[in-house]
Amino acid sequence: NRVLFGYEPGRPVLEDVSFRVEVGMRIGIAGRTGSGKTTLMSLLTRFYDPTSGSIALDGVDLRDYRIADLRNQFAIVLQEPVLFSTTIGENIAYGRPDATAAEIVAAARAADVHDFVSSLPEGYDTLVGERGMTLSGGERQRVSLARAFLKDAPILILDEPTSSVDVKTEATIIDAMERLMAGRTTFMIAHRLSTLEGCDLRLELSEGHVMVPPTNGPARATAQPSVASGSSGPPPTPLLQRPSVSTTNDSVPSSKRVQHLQLLPAVRAWEQLTGARSSFSTVDVLKESKGSQVYRLRGDQPAEDVVAKRRR
Repeated sequence: NRVLFGYEPGRPVLEDVSFRVEVGMRIGIAGRTGSGKTTLMSLLTRFYDPTSGSIALDGVDLRDYRIADLRNQFAIVLQEPVLFSTTIGENIAYGRPDATAAEIVAAARAADVHDFVSSLPEGYDTLVGERGMTLSGGERQRVSLARAFLKDAPILILDEPTSSVDVKTEATIIDAMERLMAGRTTFMIAHRLSTLEGCDLRLELSEGHVMVPPTNGPARATAQPSVASGSSGPPPTPLLQRPSVSTTNDSVPSSKRVQHLQLLPAVRAWEQLTGARSSFSTVDVLKESKGSQVYRLRGDQPAEDVVAKRRR
């Protein structure tokens, strides 16, 4: 309620922030880099306490909970997964250290990483190296998702988990994220509001304030704040409408089909370049090689088509 926070006295990062979240809602949080999106999540998980104001979980101030009990209510998937220099199985089990081998495998299946792990000579005993360097970005992210599945926490934080992977991997991760979000209270962080269209509540951080953008323009959120936890609630809302990515190259596998068009890096890049929401209906994968991909972003009219090349 009316949260103010700053890392330095007299320089607030968040100011007069108020909003309320019900059980099972999906909350989209957007804003420019440095607007305070990650700071807000750090306050929810009590890595910091508000300078003034309060944050409540089930009507109880976060400061009245034991920190370990509070953080057990959250599972977090970051843009850059945090992996430890140990085995894949132990990295997944970090979500719940007392988990059995069967539970670890079940979580890996839910995150679509089991088949990959099973194909490795040492399976779940494979060492990932320092910070997971022996795995690709997509493999690291799916291990991180498996960890979240295993933890089975009622509140989920997704901090742009698909922003640094290719289109094929993104499709797999998004499908796993849909399963992970089902029945949970979810905070999803993105740079642009257009990636959060299916969320129950969309918030935009600007100059330290949380704005709720209605159809006719932004307005300050004024509802009494609270964050509700729990694994039950209304049926999950589809995160986004599901246009697909088609392929015009027979060498591109059918798994290239992507269900969340607005999350594609090429679409996001075009929106950032133009400063406007895109109207693309499909994306054709024209060519893909190890170092780059080429797409055609198709609009409603041929003149609106854009060809994009993505390089490392």
